[in-house]
This record gives sequence, structure tokens and C-alpha cells, in this order.
Amino acid sequence: MLKLAKEPKVPNVPKVSKKARLPPKANEANPSAQGTEADEALVQACQMRCAGNADLGNEGPHRTVHNKLPVARGLLADWREPARRRGLPREEREAPLAGRADIGEPFERLVGSGLRLQEIRSEAELHEFIVDEVTELIGAERVLVVLEAGGAPAGAIGASLVPAGESAPALLAAIGPWLDEGRRTRAAALRHGPDGEQTIDQRSCLVVPLTVQRELLGFIYADLQGLHGRFDDGDTHLLTVLAAQAALTLANLRTAAGLQRQVEERTAQARAAQATAEARAAELAVINSIQQGLAGLLDFDAIVEQAGEKLRQAFAATDLSINWWDTAAHAQVSLYAVEHGVRLPRATRKIEPGGFVDHAVRHPRVVVVGSHAEQARLGIPVQPGTDRALSLLAAPMVSSGRLLGYVTLEDHAREHAFGPEAVRMVSTVAGSLGVALENVRLFSETQQARAQAEAARGQAEAANEAKSAFLATMSHEIRTPMNGVIGMTGLLLDTPLTDDQRAHAMTIRSSGEALLTIINDILDFSKIEAGRMEVEAQPFHLRECIDSALDLVRQRAREKGLRLTLEVADGVPAAVTGDETRLRQVLLNLLGNAVKFTDGTAGHREVGLSVRAQRADEGADELHFAVKDQGIGLSPEGMARMFQRFSQADSGISRRYGGTGLGLAISRKLTELMGGTMSVASAGLGQGCTFSFHIRAPAAPLAGADGAAKARPVPDPRMASRHPLRVLLAEDNLVNQKLAQRLLDQLGYRADLAGNGIEAIQSIERQPYDLVLMDVQMPEMDGLEASRRITARWAAQERPRIVAMTANAMQGDRDACLAAGMDDYLAKPIRVDELVRALQQTPPRK
Repeated sequence: MLKLAKEPKVPNVPKVSKKARLPPKANEANPSAQGTEADEALVQACQMRCAGNADLGNEGPHRTVHNKLPVARGLLADWREPARRRGLPREEREAPLAGRADIGEPFERLVGSGLRLQEIRSEAELHEFIVDEVTELIGAERVLVVLEAGGAPAGAIGASLVPAGESAPALLAAIGPWLDEGRRTRAAALRHGPDGEQTIDQRSCLVVPLTVQRELLGFIYADLQGLHGRFDDGDTHLLTVLAAQAALTLANLRTAAGLQRQVEERTAQARAAQATAEARAAELAVINSIQQGLAGLLDFDAIVEQAGEKLRQAFAATDLSINWWDTAAHAQVSLYAVEHGVRLPRATRKIEPGGFVDHAVRHPRVVVVGSHAEQARLGIPVQPGTDRALSLLAAPMVSSGRLLGYVTLEDHAREHAFGPEAVRMVSTVAGSLGVALENVRLFSETQQARAQAEAARGQAEAANEAKSAFLATMSHEIRTPMNGVIGMTGLLLDTPLTDDQRAHAMTIRSSGEALLTIINDILDFSKIEAGRMEVEAQPFHLRECIDSALDLVRQRAREKGLRLTLEVADGVPAAVTGDETRLRQVLLNLLGNAVKFTDGTAGHREVGLSVRAQRADEGADELHFAVKDQGIGLSPEGMARMFQRFSQADSGISRRYGGTGLGLAISRKLTELMGGTMSVASAGLGQGCTFSFHIRAPAAPLAGADGAAKARPVPDPRMASRHPLRVLLAEDNLVNQKLAQRLLDQLGYRADLAGNGIEAIQSIERQPYDLVLMDVQMPEMDGLEASRRITARWAAQERPRIVAMTANAMQGDRDACLAAGMDDYLAKPIRVDELVRALQQTPPRK
């Protein structure tokens, strides 16, 4: 809705300097003719200039040319007066300003803007982006990004664009009432003014709020002088869409910044706590050592002697005393005394009333003195036969609120020798001496509990380390010989063989691949159980993922006479955000089981997959899948243990159909990692089954995702005969292996497999290859490191061409692959035409 406000008034359009006016060409003798000819020249110049802009795609660039180029601004300013003097109608005066409105192009730019917004990493960058986009979209002459929250004062300018000589703060002050209105209404407002002026003399002013879920984050303000164009409802709509995209990005940036600040604060707190804990642990270690030395000692003198010796060792002290307070005699007894490393005899000294020691006895406290002058000021006496120390630390021994004496450390070489750590340590030991036996008991219990906890933690960590090491070792040790078996059978199949020999070799190869499938299942489940399995969140084409899973089981279904059906409900997005590889793995497992357990007899000839979208209670987008077969069905007991690891419906199924009993357990775990769950339903034995699962998968704006399956290039099965290549596929994921092999088989190629970078290098050592299709994320050694080692070890003409085939499709991943020595880059999901291009660009080695 168009909203007009009386206050504040839209400011008058400022007069444009006349410096850009064209000189008249009329003769000097006739001033009137000169004026007429000058007017005509200006009119023609303006018309020529505007005619050159008439072919611009839409209003935004058209207006931008008018208000950003000095020559255009001057011509338009000079156009107005001659046009009026000539009495041209308003339509003719404003005709040169008309541009060609193409609403499609701005909205295409908005789509691109949404994608570019995802790459912005700071608010400052976002503010400048908004200014640029507003200028490009609607050709605004002035733009303000006004902030309302996020640590900035309300009404702060985030970024601005104003003509030279104008002030952004002054403009902000002028539109203050409009912003107040926007704070109340949360609605966009378009105004033209001053009222009563002609269109060409008015200014269009547009205010659009930046809101996310009714929270106001700021405003976008844009205006345009009528001389350069006029905003309309279409501009309001464009700016509203841009504001919605920018507001969401701004909210995300502020959330991320807040989380980052929390992480930094908590990290700093944790580090400080760790440093304090480490220092305290060192102190406690010394205290524990002293208390351990006191353990088991019941003799008073032995406890004092042991404590004195331990304190001297802890501080490397040559001057230490433990003084006992004799209440009855009002005297101080030196139980343990060492000065300059020499042990002094026990002595008893009377305490002078009113002196420093008397005060310390009556008011027990820790005393720390760091110089001779300070000792003199406090009146600390020097005991007969001793020297005055430079630094002194005395801590009271107290038990049950009663003073027992003092532990005193002295330093004759340094002033201010005792810091907080020494004070804490001596104070603790002094307090422990008063209740030594009780402390020994408590310490013994504490140490025992600590030892048990440490032992339990050590055992748990050792078990986890052992499990991880075992998985890594088994992955390498099992895959390495399996890679050799499969690779050598591939070589064998390339040699002349009899039919029986070829059948035997194919049996060896298929058996090896079946064994590798079982190994992959076990390792996948072990990763999940160990908490080492992660899922990705990347945009992908949903239909392509589903079709690729169906393609992998289609041949087996055809052999059994089964029909595969797919039903995609209305509302299912064409592209979603999630883990395409893991979703394909789950679908392939369920579809493979459905085909395996359906015999294809009359009445049992169909396996169906249905997909629908649903909004969950908490507002998240979910995809629901159901795979229905007409197979052997399940009993209630079979359904109860269906998702247990190493379990199938009954023991007879395991013998008849084979399998590890891990596929469904893995699939259910994967759906849980993707934010959903899996269930099974069956009417009974012989009635078929329906496996259902759902995952969190919000719709994603992915280029080319139009809701329909893309037309795929038809593979040429004779390509390998025309362009023969020896291909090595380095890929650890079973589903991706099958998919890549399927694509290569359709082109007539047979590839050897390597499960990680180490196996890929070993394969190249055994035989030459023309092409390596290299995954990036693999166990043992990733594809980047493997590529570095291959390019360092073999010259370019001696090594195979390396093509990355990876799900790492974010910005910078391609550069990382090429920097590691790879020759090309294919992003998953792999398209047939891209794979064909990579094969065609690979020359066969002689």
C-alpha cells in the first residue's frame, strides 16, 4: 500500500550546478536567437544522452546512469528549464527519463543476491552489500542502512551513499519521523514530495524495515530525485524482498557473532580455570607430599620433624621454624628451627606483653613482610642468636578455633620473596599440622577414590584408543588384500580367457566385491557406535539422489521380473539441504532389501517408493519416505528385532537370502543422525513390508532445481572401445563406489577400486593407469595427500591423470584439489556429461 506522510516533508530537490551547460551556437548579434538555439542544443543533447540509455534492461541501471554520471546529471538539470520555456507538455518533458521496465531481470538479480548473501561473513560487509544492491536494483540516488539492534545505538548508520557535498547524518535526522513510523508499523512506505510540485520536481523516498519474525533489525532508506526517475510499487516490492533476505542474513551473522563471543569468553574462562587448577595442583602435590610424610606418625615430635623437613625440601629453604604456643607459660617454644641451613636447638622464649608476637598470638593471621624497614615499623623482634631476614612469612597453626603456633619461613637474600602461592602453601601446611591425624585419614580416602577414578578413566580412554586403532588397522589390513584380489582379477579379465576361465575370474571378482560390502557394513556400524560418523548439510537435487538409488537396483529388479514405482507427492521440494550420500545409502539399502525379499511371482511383482514433505511440530521441514514390497513379510517377533545389529527376521532368512544383519541397523542409525527415525510395518508373514523413515531436510535454493527430473545424457556403451582407458577409482564409501562403477559400466569402462589414498598409491605401483578418480575424504590417507605423493613421485608423463571426485563442493575446494596436484575436479553428485568430459580429456598412455 502506498503511504504518504505530511511530516517530515519531502525536501525540495536541490538545484543542480549550471557548469555542465552547453555553450550556445547562435550568432552573437541576436541574443534571443542565441537563447533559442542554446535551448535547442541543450534539448538535443539531453535527448541524445537519454536515447543512449533507452536500451538498458530495466529502471535500475537507467536511473543510475542519470544520477551517478556528472555529465548526465548536468544535462538533465539543464533540460528542465529549456523544456519549460519551450512550453513542452509534461509528458514530453519527462519522456527522456522513461526506461524499459523488465521485472524479470531485477528478480533474477535478487535470486543471485540471496546466494551471495550466504557468502557474507561480517555485518560491515553486509551493510555495503545492501547499499550496492539497492543502487543496482532501483537506481537509488541516496541510500542509508540504519541499524536498530545488535550492539549499535538505535538509528545508527551502518552504511550510506549520498551525493558529493551532502551529509548522511543530516539525511538520517531529516527522515527520523519516517523511521519512528516504521518502528510502529513494521511496514514499507513510499512517499513523493514536496506536495504540489510536478513529478519531475519531486523526490521519491522509500523506507523498508529489516525484520525477522517481527523483530526490527533496522531500515533501508532510498530516494531518487524526480529529474532522474520515480519509484513505484514495483520498486517497493523489490526492496522488500531484498530487505527480507538481508534481514535473515543479518540475524544469522549476529547470532554467529554472539555464539563466537560466548565461545571466546568461555574459552578464556576455561584457560584461566585450567591455569589456576594447574597451579593449585602443583601446590596440592607439595601439600600431599607433606601430608603423606605425616601419614602413620602418631608421635607429636615426629609429626613436627617430618613437616619441617618436607617444607624445607618444598621451598629449598635454609631458614625455617615451627613455633609452638605455650598458653600456660605465655611463651613461644621453638620446636623446629633452621637458620642458614644450620639446625638450632629447641628453645623457649617468653612473650613480651603488648609486643608484636603477643598481638599475633591474640589475633592469629598470616604475616608477610618483605623488607627490614617494614619489620622495624611492625616491631618484629630479632631472636637472640639469629639474624634479621629480608623477607618473612608466618602462618598460624589453628585447630578448632584455637591457636597452636606459627610456621615461619625466612629469606636472607631477597626482599619480597614470598608470593601468593607460598602464602597458600604454608598456610595450608600450618593448618594441617594442627589436625595431622585426621588429615591423614581424609587424604588416604581421597587418594584412593582419585586413584580409582583415574584408573577407570585411563581404562576407558585406552579402550577407545584401542578400538579406534583396531578399526584403522582392520580397515587397512582387510582392504589392502581385497583391493589386490579385485584389481588382479580386473587385469586377468583383460587377458584372453576361455569361457570357463572368464566365468571363474568373474566369480572371484564378484565374491571379492561382496566380501568388501560386508566389510564396509561392519566398519560403518563400528564408526557409528564409536560416535565417529558425521553427516553433512549441503544443498542437493533430491530427485537426482532418488533416481540414482533406483538405478542401482533396477537391473536386479528387472532380472526378477519386478516393477519399480516412484510416487513423489505435491509439495516435495526439488532441492533440499542434507547429506545426499547417506540418504542414498539408506534408500539403496531399503530398495535392495525390498527387491531381494520379493520373489516376483504372480501377484508379487512390485516394489514402490513414495516421498512426501511435512512440516514438523517444531517448524522444521521433514521428508518422509516409504519403501513398500510384496515380499515374505514379517511376524510380530521378527519386527521386534528387525533393527537389532547382526539380526534378521529369523535364522532361516539369513541362510536363504544372505546378509550380515547390519544394513537396517546402519540405516536406522543414519536416519537418526539426519534428525529422524525409521520404522517397519507388516500385516504378517507373506504379506509384504513397508519400511518408513523421515529426516530433517529443509528446502534449499539450488540453481536448476525446478521440481522436475533433469534430462540426462544417454551413456554411450561403446565409448571405451573408441577411447580405451585404464581407470582406478579411489573411494571409501560403498554407495559412491557402486554409483561411480555404474556410470563407468554404462560407458564401457571397468574400474579397479582403492579404499583410501594408501591403496591408490599401491595400485599405481603395481600397474599403470591412465586415470585416477580420487575422492578427497578417505581414511588412512586422504585424496589430497595421496595426490601430493603421486605427483612428487612420478613425472607428469609417467603418472595417471588425477581427477577429484568429491562431495567437497564449497568455495575453495576446487583450488585446494588443484593445488594438491590434481588435474581436474568433479563435484558430487557426478553427472554423466561431466564424467564423459573427464574421460575424453584423459589421453591413453602408451
